[in-house]
Amino acid sequence: MHACFRRLALTGVVFALSAAGIRASQTPSTQPTTRETLGSREDLLRQVAKAWAGTPYRNHGTTFEGIGNPEFVREIYGAAYDADLPGDAARWRTAGAVVDRKGLEPGDLIFYDADPLTHFKKELNAGVYIGGGEFVASVKGSTVAILKLGESRWKSAFQTARRIEPAPRAGSSSRSTTIVKAPASAVSNTERRLRDLEEEWHGTPYRLGGASKSGIDCSAFSRVLYSEIYHVELPRTVEEQEKIGASVPRSKLQAGDLVFFRTRAMGPRSGSRHVGVYLGHNEFAQASGSRGVTISRLDDPYWNERYRTARRVK
Repeated sequence: MHACFRRLALTGVVFALSAAGIRASQTPSTQPTTRETLGSREDLLRQVAKAWAGTPYRNHGTTFEGIGNPEFVREIYGAAYDADLPGDAARWRTAGAVVDRKGLEPGDLIFYDADPLTHFKKELNAGVYIGGGEFVASVKGSTVAILKLGESRWKSAFQTARRIEPAPRAGSSSRSTTIVKAPASAVSNTERRLRDLEEEWHGTPYRLGGASKSGIDCSAFSRVLYSEIYHVELPRTVEEQEKIGASVPRSKLQAGDLVFFRTRAMGPRSGSRHVGVYLGHNEFAQASGSRGVTISRLDDPYWNERYRTARRVK
């Protein structure tokens, strides 16, 4: 359950088995340009902003019935980067790098006076820039809304902007996976087939409700994997998928198990649920909001914290 929209041409990985184990070797491919990456992020953020628009502001709220300003920023940041952003506006104002208003990029944090009519600038709030001179925020006394920096109210309220990049993931690559070292005998045929199929879809952008290589969401991607590998038609939604099969302890996961997470990042329509397909060796394939179809690790701090359960479908 998580969003991006132009296909990212990311580095391919060919898994070759040898007596020593699995070797991941890179094949020539074109890395996404900065413009392509920012375009994908803008598409993602606009989708997320529209999904949340109209949600009431509620001080310290964390749900779709009402959400506070910093709580909303943390959710949107999670959608953009698959990473956590601890703290609030006061802390974020000193993090990352200052960005000139003319150099804003999707994902940058916008800081503004929460009560510009007083001009005392004592209460700092934040929003997330989504491109085209617009940002999204949970506005005190109102709702989540897409706002124009050029409008007089926000010209007056604007304070500064910061670019806060997530901390690099240990052992990660542009492909969001790692080289697996394991005996060839430990790698099942199912795992190889799942990895091969993920490779065919790798980089496909996330699109809520999508089910093709022009854009796909998490539950549709798990349906693709199950249809191709197992010839099983899974239900369409994550909520329905979480009800089928048998529960599996995290310590007993096998390649092909459905793994479920809780995250509100993609807005109310996501139902706070996200699904991926376990590959083996602590990795899972998913349609991620920020990265599109990719391979991620269960022990990544972001996903580890949000992991909830797993199901095995026969």
